[in-house]
Amino acid sequence: MPTAGQLREKLASSPSAKLNVLMASLTGPGSSPAFYERAFRKRHNVLTFGPFRGDEFWKTQAQTLKQHAFYREGSAEYWADAMSRLAKPCDLVTARGVVDLRQLKAKLPADFQPDLFVWIEQYDWNLPINLESLDCPKIALFGDTHVHLRHPQKWETWLAYARLYDFVFVSFNRSHAKNFQEAGCSRVFWSPPALDPEVHCKLAADKIYPVSFVGSTYPPFHPDRIRLLKFLIGNQVDIYIDIKVLRDMSLVFSRSKIVLNRSMAADLNMRVFEALGSGSLLVTNRLPPEAGLDGLFRDREHLVLYEEPDLLELIRFYLEHDEARERIASAGHAEALRKHTYEHRVQEILRVVQQHGPG
Repeated sequence: MPTAGQLREKLASSPSAKLNVLMASLTGPGSSPAFYERAFRKRHNVLTFGPFRGDEFWKTQAQTLKQHAFYREGSAEYWADAMSRLAKPCDLVTARGVVDLRQLKAKLPADFQPDLFVWIEQYDWNLPINLESLDCPKIALFGDTHVHLRHPQKWETWLAYARLYDFVFVSFNRSHAKNFQEAGCSRVFWSPPALDPEVHCKLAADKIYPVSFVGSTYPPFHPDRIRLLKFLIGNQVDIYIDIKVLRDMSLVFSRSKIVLNRSMAADLNMRVFEALGSGSLLVTNRLPPEAGLDGLFRDREHLVLYEEPDLLELIRFYLEHDEARERIASAGHAEALRKHTYEHRVQEILRVVQQHGPG
């Protein structure tokens, strides 16, 4: 099995080298693991393992959608059907929970020796242990750190688990990298969300929605988002609110003059990139400098940032000024495709492993 040093040599000798990537995954077609998996498969051999979540799981999950503040009739049934149809089993189906990699190794094909192991946060659904049995670089990518921080005891457990990996990447909250560093993780980096251009794409469609919002309005998680949407509706903003996934979400965005985003806990969420991929104008809340958004896109050039007191005026302005709106939307779309796809993220992860890897 390749060592970390051998992997670096392989990448250095041939930037286009095809790696064997062992990946802990989930059958969630709209999740980060799914998009990273697709990106890795573009250039590398990928073998996934993880539990299969079938029809009953998605039907049960969909019931929570009916508790959303802006629930649209039929959304639960739509969501359950879409996820059930698109969810595919991993290459190796494992039980939910702890997966012993010593035992898993015996199930790998004889001609598949991992060059790289990747685990993208899946809570306790897919939790590999005995990582030392794999003699290759091991990568963990954490997304929902802003959620974990609400539960201090569990958060400490996740920090301890992260120390088992050679590399830790944080995604939605760049500032949380310091938490992992302080917990003893020596190689911590930022891998922001991204877009998959085959999914988060610009579709030919008339602009029938002045403003749209696609996403969760679950009261326990998103009180600020709900309050903001109610404020806009109360001020006669014509806003379409729905829950859609994948290309159906892109169709709503493509039909919108403005796509509205409101993140939670100052996170740089996936919707920023998914909306930019549609080619419509993204209007999203301003984040603190440490979030990293300002280093990726420029206000009024690629997107429009708002503070809540200014939001209503900004929406009215860009609905009335088509040329300014479409100029920013077009520039944001081009910038996102040029620098911020999941393939770009995979390339950067491999660059980091090559430059900073042990051994």
